This record gives sequence, structure tokens and C-alpha cells, in this order.
Amino acid sequence: AIFFTAPSLFAQLDTKHYIPPMFGREDEGTHYIVLSTPSTTPFNVTITDGSGTLITTQTISNVSSSSYLLGSGTATQFLVQESELNTIMANEGLILTGNSPFYVNIRVVAGAQAGSLTSKGEKASLGQDFRTGHLFNNDGDDYRKANVFGIMATEDNTTINIDGISAGVIFKNTPQTGGTSDNITVVLDEGESYVVAAYLDEPGATNNTNGVNGTHITSDKDIVVNSGSWLGGNAIVGGSPAAGRDLGIDQIVPIELVGDEYVVIKGEGVDNEKVIVIATVNNTDIFLNEIGR
Repeated sequence: AIFFTAPSLFAQLDTKHYIPPMFGREDEGTHYIVLSTPSTTPFNVTITDGSGTLITTQTISNVSSSSYLLGSGTATQFLVQESELNTIMANEGLILTGNSPFYVNIRVVAGAQAGSLTSKGEKASLGQDFRTGHLFNNDGDDYRKANVFGIMATEDNTTINIDGISAGVIFKNTPQTGGTSDNITVVLDEGESYVVAAYLDEPGATNNTNGVNGTHITSDKDIVVNSGSWLGGNAIVGGSPAAGRDLGIDQIVPIELVGDEYVVIKGEGVDNEKVIVIATVNNTDIFLNEIGR
């Protein structure tokens, strides 16, 4: 049996959405903002960057969705440059508002790669306690791959702490040594963003391949977090380890909204599909088809 609750079913439908920026080393792609709504009455959706600068206004209804071309590569507010990693940015990321509830999906088309990020909406995305998740990698020497997360503040003077960093993980442009005490603290105002990336081939890093999973992000006021890997994953059977790469990104929910029962559906992969399970408390037992792990 499958059970749904109203908050989960409508979590992505909201009148306001925050989209923190991300980062990619390669296959930056072309970015689209796709908007839809169940509303029969047309209404406007205003899209700004984090500083409030207007990008566009789109009119949508249940019979007229919108696909807006945001642009390509780091020229858009969705993707930052390497020099912007570990810096506070005021004019990156996206904020979308409307008078009626609507859905937001960010789509990336990058040659053989593609990505899709669905906003969870203001009610489900805002929180103060998060654990990041990233694609499983079987090779740590690829110059193209990075595990990434982006943070956007929703209130002024928000203190954000990034801890729970696994030993051997080093984030690009941060003064880290790969130790478990290499915590990061940053203060953001409303709409400001902060993006962190762990290169799989970062010099001196011994755990950037998969150790970024479960990185802990907390704050004293509500924030929004996007997480994933802008190129990551495994090679197909018979291919070189560095050849397997995909674009896996999503907006994550705070820990208080994380559930304890999930359905995993296998795709068309052979042995290159992996399930990542991240515990939020100690002594968590995992059961697969009622068999304990």
C-alpha cells in the first residue's frame, strides 16, 4: 500500500520559490526555467536574481505553461564560476513569486548530459538543518567531476555552519587541510548565496570521491539548499572509469521533513546504478525489503 499526506503531495506547489545557484566544471549547458500551475485563472510569475533585479515576468495558467530560456553556462544566475566558489554572492540564484501557487523546474541541456532540478517551494524547502547527497563515484581522478551544493539565505544576518565534513574532503578555494575540523562558517543576508564544490581530483584530497555525502549544513535562520554532482557517477560496463559521468542535482528538504520509508526504482543501468542512504541520527537501522542492514 502507498500512503500520501497532504503536505508531501503538494510540497512543490507554492507562491514563492528559491533556487540557489550551483557549479559545474564541464558540460555547463543551456538552462531553462519551466513553470506550470493548476490555476485556471492566468497570473504573473516574477523572476528575479538574489538581489531582486528583475529577469523576466511570465504569465501562466493551467492551459498555458512557460519555458523560459535563462541562458547558457556561467552567464546565467543558476551557475557560478570557479572564482565565485567560497564567496558571498548577492546577484546569483533565482527567486520566483506569484499570486497563485505554481511549480518550478530548472532544466539543463548539455550535449549528452542533462539535468533537472525541481523546486520544493517555500513551505517545504526552507529550514535550518540539512544533510547533502551526491552521486556515487567509482573513480576519483576525473578532471571534470565535482560534488556540489549551493545555499541561499531567506533572511538578513543568517549565520550558516558547514560541518560534519568527512576526513580527507577538501572543498575548492577553501583553506582546508582535509581534516574533520575544517568547518566553514559564513553569514548571508536575504537573497545572498554561497556555493561549495569538491573536485574529485583535488590535490591533497583523499575522500572527495564519495566523502561529501552527508555533509551537515545548519543555520540560525531559514535557508534553502541545492545539492548534487555536476558530473559524477560511474562508467558503463566496459568503459573507462573516467568516461561515466552524469548531471544529478536537486533541491533538498530540511531534516525535519526527511522520511523513513522510500521506494527505489531501477532504471536502465547495469551495475552503475547506486542508492545513497544518509542517516540523520546515530544508530539508524536500514531495512531493504524488510531485511535489516
